[in-house]
Amino acid sequence: MSAGRYEVSYGDLDHTLLATALGGAECWQTVAARIDADDFRTAPGRRVWGHALALVRDDHLPDCDRVLARIMAAGPQEIDECGGVEYLSDLVCNGLSVYSAPGLADEVARHSLIRRAADECRRALDEITRDDFDDEYGFVATLESRFAGLIAGRREEQDGRTSLRAHLTAEIADMTRREQEGVRCVPTGYAPLDDKLVAGGFSPGDLVIVGARTSIGKSTFGLNLAFNAARAGHPTLFLTNEQSVEQMRRKLLGGAAEVDGRRILRPAEMTTSEQDRVVATIERIQDRPLFLAAVPGWALSRLRAEVVRHRKEHRIELVVLDYLQLVPPEREGSRSKASREQEVSAVSRGLKLMAQAQGVAVLAFAQLSRGIDKEKKPRRPVLADLRESGALEQDADVVMFLHRPDVMKAEATLIVAKNRACPRLGDIPLVYRPLADRYEAATAATTTGQGLRSA
Repeated sequence: MSAGRYEVSYGDLDHTLLATALGGAECWQTVAARIDADDFRTAPGRRVWGHALALVRDDHLPDCDRVLARIMAAGPQEIDECGGVEYLSDLVCNGLSVYSAPGLADEVARHSLIRRAADECRRALDEITRDDFDDEYGFVATLESRFAGLIAGRREEQDGRTSLRAHLTAEIADMTRREQEGVRCVPTGYAPLDDKLVAGGFSPGDLVIVGARTSIGKSTFGLNLAFNAARAGHPTLFLTNEQSVEQMRRKLLGGAAEVDGRRILRPAEMTTSEQDRVVATIERIQDRPLFLAAVPGWALSRLRAEVVRHRKEHRIELVVLDYLQLVPPEREGSRSKASREQEVSAVSRGLKLMAQAQGVAVLAFAQLSRGIDKEKKPRRPVLADLRESGALEQDADVVMFLHRPDVMKAEATLIVAKNRACPRLGDIPLVYRPLADRYEAATAATTTGQGLRSA
């Protein structure tokens, strides 16, 4: 960018914007709604702007006369810090009209964004030169977060300054869009569950926690939800740090074809009918937008990088993680070790931030406390049973429990224990079908028998 881009007919862009902003109440309000002190390229510009803000805090209009009087009263050193007598005196005559103020302020904001981006680039190059990172995937994901933060921060600042009228006008526009296009959400494939969720499914930016005891089918239920979403046309990423991709795809294929996954592992033992069903199922479901990735031992930064990549390449809308407590803590060199609760809380918070930053729903499975397995009589899980809970309950928008008191029986219950955006809590009866290796809503299991096979 050439230096000439920073010049206008009345001199330096920062100086002209200051002179315009201090020209009257309407000019000040227009510029102050778009600009912060850090947006000014020059130190004198930032300094003078600070004096103007000080007057605002004292309930005075920061016009040119008041600002100059305040600077002059501070003494010679402050006058020099603010650009000198000539710089300050020119503020009186170099302002533009109120009609020019919005465009002038937006131009300064654009230059500010480019400068901040350049600073981030220099910072990244310096870190690369010094090899100042342990995880290259996490480093790349962090870079993307920094650059995304430049834009997000500007939008948040602008949104935070808008009036209630502006927010309500935006909501009317959103209501019209939702009426025409429908509510953006990812259906779960379980109608009773969709009825309890505010948008009729998982919403972008939401973190959903599903807790369960050991060995009752967390992976199966997670894969069911992932496939249901993909079957409805919503690209979904299933991340497993407990099983291999090969195990996941056999589980998926066996359930869809209603063939025992162990027999798919030994095709010589399959009947002709089973082989035909497997081949037909592959033809039917192979184009569903479901992506499987094994992530054993991956820290959150590397998981985030994987989600970012799939978000860009495949526009994923739902991320399913099986399961949360197997995500290791970030490597932090010589720093003191955090407690296990703090580590899990950091992962939970990171997943919530990732959901918001990427605009996806994140569904994470969590292991319940071992204490519930040791009790003589099976009982319903409660929020306190979330293992190393920490911030899990606080960060999650929805908390559910998959409850199956007797693993030898098919009856199961999905308990909606927390629902931040909607007061609908309660139980959803499920039935586990071992041959299809899937959970179904009880009514569907007893009447239509729909599930993965109807993909």
